[in-house]
Amino acid sequence: MNTLLSSVNLAANPAALPSNIRNFLRIGRTGNDSTTCAVCHQSIPPGKQYILDAYGNATCMSHEVRSCCICGRTIIGQSFEVPAYGYACGECGKAVEYEEIEAIRCKINDFYSRLRIFIPGYRLSLRSAADMAQTYSQYFDRPPLGAAWKDDGSTEHRYRVDIMSQQSKVSIGNTLAHELLHLWQYHRGVNAPKEYAEGFCNLGAFLYTASVDKGEALVHLSRMMENRDKHYGVAFRQLKVLYDVYGLGAVIAAMKSFT
Repeated sequence: MNTLLSSVNLAANPAALPSNIRNFLRIGRTGNDSTTCAVCHQSIPPGKQYILDAYGNATCMSHEVRSCCICGRTIIGQSFEVPAYGYACGECGKAVEYEEIEAIRCKINDFYSRLRIFIPGYRLSLRSAADMAQTYSQYFDRPPLGAAWKDDGSTEHRYRVDIMSQQSKVSIGNTLAHELLHLWQYHRGVNAPKEYAEGFCNLGAFLYTASVDKGEALVHLSRMMENRDKHYGVAFRQLKVLYDVYGLGAVIAAMKSFT
């Protein structure tokens, strides 16, 4: 992305960027152009303030709009309440089906296989936000988007992953890519401190999400890079620096040092 941005004069020609990158950077119409409100479909004249989300959706200041609690998109039309999270847009709030997540799972497994990261067999369960809230109330303040478990007492399904079904497909992919690397650590006896266990999972999720050709993926990547949490943000960025400088092999070696 840096090469692309350095070769384009954004101020002079923002339209020269691909639409997903242009929306991600919140580059709206400039100069004497007007834009159109996504809610009332009325023209917003030049010089008048409006709200612009990360996807390029403009809305008049007079509208009371919500942002999707999953993808951050301005909610236009139907919304869904996600317990403990807020309101989601139509794409995120409508629960995905097993056929849909199976396609995502296959893409992630192929992606990790190309990186020589092999995930052990596991049982995958799609669960509603309310179900996740009830199940994980003793562990988390609000239901997690996903959770990975090692069942020591079971030989048939030693590993399992629970995924909250009320997410967009991009968010599901990001979440599942993260959880599968917990299974990788369990299977190889990696007992890293929590910050590096989570940071490593987020690095994998970041790399997979960066391969997804959708504007929403860029929003998720931005959130991950800006996360200030010491486990999911700070440690992730430390491992990403190691990856950027020395490659994935160095990251894997560092994680295996915790066995």
